[in-house]
Amino acid sequence: MPDRERTIIGLISGTSADGIDAALVTLRGRFPALKIKLLAFETFPYPGRVREEVFRVFRSVEDSAGGCAPADFPRLDVLLGELFADSALSLISKAGFPASQVDAIASHGQTLYHQPLPVSVAGKPVRCTFQAADGSVIAQRSGIMTISDFRTADMAAGGEGAPLVPMADFLLFRHPRKNRAVLNIGGIANLTCLPAGGSSDDVTAFDTGPGNMPMDGIISIHTSGRRNFDEGGRLASGGRVHEALLKKWLEHPYFKRTPPKSTGREEFGELFIRRIMAEAASLPFEDLAATVSALTADSIALGLAKYFPVADEMIAAGGGTHNLFIMERLKKALPAVSIHSSSEYGIPVDAREAVAFAILGDLTLKGQPGNLPSATGAARPVILGKISPVRPAECGSKRIF
Repeated sequence: MPDRERTIIGLISGTSADGIDAALVTLRGRFPALKIKLLAFETFPYPGRVREEVFRVFRSVEDSAGGCAPADFPRLDVLLGELFADSALSLISKAGFPASQVDAIASHGQTLYHQPLPVSVAGKPVRCTFQAADGSVIAQRSGIMTISDFRTADMAAGGEGAPLVPMADFLLFRHPRKNRAVLNIGGIANLTCLPAGGSSDDVTAFDTGPGNMPMDGIISIHTSGRRNFDEGGRLASGGRVHEALLKKWLEHPYFKRTPPKSTGREEFGELFIRRIMAEAASLPFEDLAATVSALTADSIALGLAKYFPVADEMIAAGGGTHNLFIMERLKKALPAVSIHSSSEYGIPVDAREAVAFAILGDLTLKGQPGNLPSATGAARPVILGKISPVRPAECGSKRIF
């Protein structure tokens, strides 16, 4: 029986917590010959009070004196589930696509906490992660079966739970003759390394370190929350990079870790941001902006040079690609690497991760693994996510596709 076309909505809010990225995607075929088409994409900004609540939880996670009560976490989980469902329905409506023809929603949610390395608790090694936006809430509000909580299966198999997008990068961007690196600059930056003509087993990937997070943080603190990013990299472009300070920041222990590795706000969030601001207190703000932006670019370049020096091309995506200062510094640091936008390959730079989770959701529903152990460090490939059905017919032992 021929494999029918599926339609899945991918949803994610990244570590910058700007809002919800939603992608309407059709898929046909089976791995690795999966045909993927993006039908519609939209970003739905968080309402101001919701973003404030997300960052209040961030501060509490990064610093136990942050002031959150235990109830704040499940409440935010449900609240974001409501907003993610609203975003999915709004995307369907704007695209003029019948909701009845959407097979599933695949939601990464909003990462509130990520502990990729094991910590001993009562004598047991524990890795844990928490992506808010409850899948059952999304399913019940939208009327569409939802897959969520993608990271925990990989972590249960001994992985770091991230990065998970390399499987999608392999399907979307691999090339028979070119060594390609796929870069995402979100709050955290990460690289997927695709050797020419390689299989999914040959893929490596890792978080290089901070992406937009430190720059967004220093601007928010400097402007008392009136602004939260450097539009186009204009502030950084008006400043001077202080190389001695940059060299000191690049001594951070994370940059010395070898892949597989992943990171988040726990290492490069507000405590890190306030420390580097204190160390640069005597600098003009434009110089601080330039030096912080250079940290993002240089840590990416160092990661690529160290772990994938054969790269011919880099395909860049994520909100950080709009920062011209970062992109120009990358080009100067990597003169032998041809740098392109993912938009040139049919995936808008802001849509790449939402598309990736639509792909991962499709693999889950077909009973196929979505992680790459070479990227996450898991002991084995595993099927990702938890399924929240809407109708009894969606339950049972039969595969949905």
